[in-house]
Amino acid sequence: RRSGVSWRSILPIRAVPKSLLPGMVMSIAGCVLLVSEIDNLIQSMMPVPEYVRESFHGLIGGETHVLFSIFVGMIVAPVTEECLFRGVMLRGFLAHYSVKRAIVVSALLFGAFHLNPWQFPGAVAVGTLLGWWYVRTRSLLPCLFGHALYNGVPILLYGVVGVEIQGLNSDLSGPVQFQPLWMDALGALLLLLGLTSTDRVFRSAS
Repeated sequence: RRSGVSWRSILPIRAVPKSLLPGMVMSIAGCVLLVSEIDNLIQSMMPVPEYVRESFHGLIGGETHVLFSIFVGMIVAPVTEECLFRGVMLRGFLAHYSVKRAIVVSALLFGAFHLNPWQFPGAVAVGTLLGWWYVRTRSLLPCLFGHALYNGVPILLYGVVGVEIQGLNSDLSGPVQFQPLWMDALGALLLLLGLTSTDRVFRSAS
């Protein structure tokens, strides 16, 4: 309101090329797998407290109805957080800082916003990815999609399908077990392919 800029400018929802979709899905899938292993590493050095563990399991459908978890994790969180961090904050930073600095600072604030060290690395990584998407598309639409997909993977696997993947949604009360190397390699490959694919589309559209 103080800037006098319209809400449509601050919170732009513009259509983006459909050719971006495969790369964005691969990028998020790769992030999910790699961040899961980073979480394992952090937990091995700093075990998750009971109250944090209970909140995680509650959020992905452990003690709440899965529809509520989907609503909060895949709708409420993406809409509110993307409007704030990519729509308001990143847009403001881009007016004063370089693109790289604006993306990094907004991603760090996004990580700090989660208020615990176990989510910080993942939030910073995803925040950086979504910030790049926003800068290249000037639309919150891909950010909303990517955020919802990132949050939705553990919810859908654990709360809907009933599948447990060690380090992604398994019981945090036991000893930490790292993912198989092939899973880490798959995550790195998916992320690399996703970044390459989206960058190619961005370049062809510019």
